[in-house]
Amino acid sequence: EYVQDGITGLIVPPSDVEQLADAIVCLLLDNELRKFMGENARRWYDQQQKKIATQTIEAYKKAILKHKNE
Repeated sequence: EYVQDGITGLIVPPSDVEQLADAIVCLLLDNELRKFMGENARRWYDQQQKKIATQTIEAYKKAILKHKNE
């Protein structure tokens, strides 16, 4: 959900030390890929923060309206 393989990061199978090491080396050696993924991850994070903020505000509005109607 949080990591999109090749877009916001690299996904490796659990407990696969070899693939984890390969992914780390890949990112260390490829500045463009690292920058691309970092920018995408930041953009995704910002979008999620806005979504969460909007949902939180809506929840407070509903709670206030419910409280006023009681």
